Amino acid sequence: MSQVKISGNASGTGVLTIQAPNTDTDRTINIPDNAGDIITTGSSGVTTEVPMFRAWLSSNQTLSNATNTTIQFADEDYDSHGWYDTSTYRFTPQLAGYYVIACNVGLDVVGSNYTLAVADLRINGATTGKGSGRIILSRGSNHNEVQGCFTNIVYLNGSTDYVSASAYLSSGGTRQILGYSLYANTMICGYLLRTGSI
Repeated sequence: MSQVKISGNASGTGVLTIQAPNTDTDRTINIPDNAGDIITTGSSGVTTEVPMFRAWLSSNQTLSNATNTTIQFADEDYDSHGWYDTSTYRFTPQLAGYYVIACNVGLDVVGSNYTLAVADLRINGATTGKGSGRIILSRGSNHNEVQGCFTNIVYLNGSTDYVSASAYLSSGGTRQILGYSLYANTMICGYLLRTGSI
């Protein structure tokens, strides 16, 4: 027969209380047969322990041609665990697991003579591997503004792995990554989908 064991922590002094709800119905809690962390909710019933963040590019950022440029998402709407850094523009979660990361990027390319405009999701600064992703915003120069978005599920190790985003314009001189406005929505966001590894 399998058993349920509750182990204390020698360094902690708090008391963990398992509180039964006000119910007249018998309930069974099934524990999955794998290791992992239990995601909890606050007193209001809203999930508070699921890591999530969203950050914006609030004003235009210079984009030099033929240069991979890290997008400076410096304004946060929220950052539940403080794992997004507004000075390095990196999300470095301290809980291992699979994260959904989404990013919108807008470029002002009016007057540019370019062949390629792209945005990249970077894992640890690199665009290689299945975790990273690229969206081609435009091929050709017959555009004034281009915008696109991408979403990916990435595994992050919970200590050193980080996510950032970059933009690239093949040629055409200095242009702009568009900050938040009526016409642009350059932002990055993410949340924990599940802990552990598959």
